[in-house]
Amino acid sequence: MKQILFYALIVIVLSACNKVRPEGNENEVSDKKTIVFLPEIGSRAAMEQGFVDDDIIGIFMGKNEDDVGTFMWNFPCWFDEYNRMWKGPYDIFWESEEIKMNVVAYYPYSFLNRSQDLNSLRVSLPYEQSSIDSLRKADFLWARIDGAMSATYPDGIPLDMSHLLCKLKFNMYLTVEGQPSTDVPFIQLYNVKNEGWIDLNTGGVITDNDVANNVTMYYDADKRMAEAIVFPQTLEAGKLMHFMMASEDGNVAYGYRLDEPLKLEGGKEYVLDYKQDLEASLFMPYDSVYCLYDGQDIESDFFYAYLNGVQVLPDEVDPFVGNLKISIEKSEGSDWFDYKFENGRFHFGIEENLTPDPREGKIFMKVGSLKKHIKVCQDAVYCEKITRSLTYKEAVINSYEFNRLDYFTDVTCFIEYNETDNVGWVRAINLNGEGGDRAGVEVDENLSTTSRSCVVSFLHRGVLPVMVLNITQYGRTE
Repeated sequence: MKQILFYALIVIVLSACNKVRPEGNENEVSDKKTIVFLPEIGSRAAMEQGFVDDDIIGIFMGKNEDDVGTFMWNFPCWFDEYNRMWKGPYDIFWESEEIKMNVVAYYPYSFLNRSQDLNSLRVSLPYEQSSIDSLRKADFLWARIDGAMSATYPDGIPLDMSHLLCKLKFNMYLTVEGQPSTDVPFIQLYNVKNEGWIDLNTGGVITDNDVANNVTMYYDADKRMAEAIVFPQTLEAGKLMHFMMASEDGNVAYGYRLDEPLKLEGGKEYVLDYKQDLEASLFMPYDSVYCLYDGQDIESDFFYAYLNGVQVLPDEVDPFVGNLKISIEKSEGSDWFDYKFENGRFHFGIEENLTPDPREGKIFMKVGSLKKHIKVCQDAVYCEKITRSLTYKEAVINSYEFNRLDYFTDVTCFIEYNETDNVGWVRAINLNGEGGDRAGVEVDENLSTTSRSCVVSFLHRGVLPVMVLNITQYGRTE
């Protein structure tokens, strides 16, 4: 998506280039030297690593006796990192080696009408600077070179850009029980000025003191540092920065107050220190999980989750988050399940329950001195119990209750006869779909006058009773 938007921007810029192309006969440029612009960054930088591919600047040029912009107006150039140069959509040439040009360049590029007063360019910095890209594009860079000549700069005109605005940093020494916190705070500057006017001819900055807003800062988790770009201004004593942190009692607000006013000057960087020791916290989107008797593969993620008895959807809830590294272990006797913990989410591998009883285990989670646990529960198979009383005649028992056997695999049958001298008169049929019809049992005719009985157990995988049939067959009465 970013690449699509960039190409769309190129199309718009190229269409605007028709308005900034210097007039002249294209057939006359074959013997003229191309104007080349080179990247340089002076003073303090919001972009410590320099420019990157796809950065765009705007360039104005005018002859020495004219205003800047009369020869070239807001000419867009992309940073070519490989060749270390600014590259425009087409080449522009020096009119002669003796002619002098005044050059103004600025970053980031904006579309400007020809009627724009270059002595008073309205600039509004983004109030959302939480990404590194938005932070970089908030910084306003400017350069001016007077009297540039082809002979003076044979390799190219170096655009030594300076930073007109201010960078405010906080070293965030956030600890939990004395250890560095792993939590990422959402930090805002409170009531700062981020709008004003810039004179592109001189690099002068005027801050609009009538407009103030909160600014969301970029947070570098590795450096544990918050950063934002603001206009030059005097920060009054009082509340300057605030942020929220999770705790066991809900979100807690913290902040930084200035003891005295702080004057921010353009092109400078200001670093403040903030220290706060926090209590250990662990956010748990659910506290128990449940799985059916047949278990699940660790990659399937088919389990039920509950928080305080209310079902939640595991793939939609927020991840588990602690403000220190989360240590995890299972309870004893929980070898029937395993887990993976990735990016704050659990994946469970649970073996099939071949016992007649439900199972329960625990996963213990620890953040600092704080301990919590998740219950892992697995259902047992309900054993269907059926009783049939039959006459002495032969019979087939395969009523609708036997449909449940279709849900099990490797079903076997074990028959226990109550009369040890009268066996073999009951047989299982169509187990595991072998006959194509519903499973059941066949009962032979009772040729004696004595009743007989047996217990038929249907076993899943040969061990787990899923249906028990009690049969009593009466003897002949004749």
